[in-house]
Amino acid sequence: MPSVLHEVLRELFAKRPDLLSGLLAERLSLPATALVALDSELTDARLKQLLPDAVLASPNADAPTLIVIVEVHLHVAEAKRRVWPQYAAAAFGRFGCEAVVVVVTPSPRVAAWASEPIVIGPRHTMSPEVLGPSVIPWVDGPDLRRTPVTGMLWTLSHLDDPACPEHALATLEALATWDEDADGRLADILQAALPAAVRARMEELMRTGKYEYQSDFAKKYFALGREEGREEGREEGREEGREEGREEGRAVGEVSALLLVLRARGIDVSGPAASRIEQERDAARIESWIRRAVTASTIDDVFADE
Repeated sequence: MPSVLHEVLRELFAKRPDLLSGLLAERLSLPATALVALDSELTDARLKQLLPDAVLASPNADAPTLIVIVEVHLHVAEAKRRVWPQYAAAAFGRFGCEAVVVVVTPSPRVAAWASEPIVIGPRHTMSPEVLGPSVIPWVDGPDLRRTPVTGMLWTLSHLDDPACPEHALATLEALATWDEDADGRLADILQAALPAAVRARMEELMRTGKYEYQSDFAKKYFALGREEGREEGREEGREEGREEGREEGRAVGEVSALLLVLRARGIDVSGPAASRIEQERDAARIESWIRRAVTASTIDDVFADE
C-alpha cells in the first residue's frame, strides 16, 4: 500500500522532472541536461502490471539520448528488484538509447540494498543508480532559495534528523517566494508528507520565536492560533486559542495529504466531495479517509460506511 511519502516523492519526479535534471547530473553523474516525463506504459506494454513510478527522457521525448526510470522505495522489496532489468531492457528496446534505473529512497538501509549489483547471468550484471540520504546535499541560504526542490528532497530523506523541522521551515519559506511554485503545489505536497511529530516541532519553533519567518506561509500551513481573544491578558484564553490553532493546522495538513493521494490515484475530486473534504476538521476522520484513499477506485470508496 503506497504511503503519502511514497506518493509525494513519486509525484515530484513524475510531474516536475524539469526541476531535477541538475541534481541527477551533479550527484549521480547522469548526462541529463534536461528531463521530460513520459507515460510509464511507453516503456513496454507487457509491463503494464509492473509500472515504474516515473519514466523520464533526456533531453526530450522526440529524440531521447537517455531514459531514466525512477523507482521510489521506502522498504526492501526483492520482487520489485528483479523487475528493474526488465524496465531498462524494455526502454532500451523501445527508444534505442541508453537507459538507467534510479532508485529514490529516504532510507539508508534501502539505499544500501538497492545499490547492490543485480546478477542477471555470466558476465552480465546491472547496477542501479541510487538517490538516497547520503547523496542528497544539505542546502541553505542562497542555495536553498535557488534550488528549493533539493531542500525538499533533503527534508523528506532526513525526517528523523533533529535539523529536519527547521530545515523544512526554511524550505517552505524558499518555496513561498519561488516562481516555479507560484501555485503553492510543491509547498503543499511537502507539508502533506511531513509526519505529525515534525509538524509539531515546526509549530513549536515558530510559536516560541526560535524560527523567524518573513512570509505568510505559516498562517496557511499551521494556523498557529495566536489570537489572544477579546479579553487581553488572559493566559487561559490565549492558550485555548493556540491549541485550537494547532488542531486547525494539523487538520489542514491532513486534508492536503488526502487530496494528494486522491490526485495521485487519478480519482476526480470536485463539487460536493471537494467541499466535504476541505471543510472537514476532524483529524481522525481525515486520517481514516487517507487510509481508504490509497486503495480506493472512486471517491465513494473513501466515504464508504459514513
